[in-house]
Amino acid sequence: MEGIYRKFDRNGVRENDEALAALLGNGLVQASPDPAEVEEWRAIVAASHREMAGQGVFDRALYDRVQSLLETFRSGGAASAP
Repeated sequence: MEGIYRKFDRNGVRENDEALAALLGNGLVQASPDPAEVEEWRAIVAASHREMAGQGVFDRALYDRVQSLLETFRSGGAASAP
């Protein structure tokens, strides 16, 4: 199974780059959103995720743990196992 995932890792970036090049070659225009817009989108998604956790769609404690790990990772810190 590990071999399959290594192949995905190895080929995934190349395939993504090829797919993007094909899209751009067919007229797609790549845009860079304003940072304020990105923050607004993230806030909307976070609120939606919190609402879904409150509805029991997924476990709120698990969601909070994942968000904490992401925040630590994005800030350059090392995440610790529970």
